[in-house]
Amino acid sequence: MGAEAAPAVPALSAALQDEDAQVRLYGNNDGKWRSHFFKKADDLVKTGRQDAIKGLLLAVRDCYLSEVQGSKETDFVPQRLGKLAGFTPPVNTAATTVQTLIP
Repeated sequence: MGAEAAPAVPALSAALQDEDAQVRLYGNNDGKWRSHFFKKADDLVKTGRQDAIKGLLLAVRDCYLSEVQGSKETDFVPQRLGKLAGFTPPVNTAATTVQTLIP
């Protein structure tokens, strides 16, 4: 991780505290995700810090898929998290598969 990217992880982590808590707080409310979490993540990606937060974004994505009842990979939140992290899920992935491998 480069020196310029290092502050990105604490900045996003401080804003989020704990991905499980964030998922419980926002649930499947796309508006809350957009106005809080994604605003901060978008700012970091736009400033070239995507690699620094990629693991966190994918962890939150996996947590969302496993904790939000009835969630699926085609929901807005996991789609957006994957896009921000530069992750494209394989086509025809089983709905029960929630673990994201970090390349």
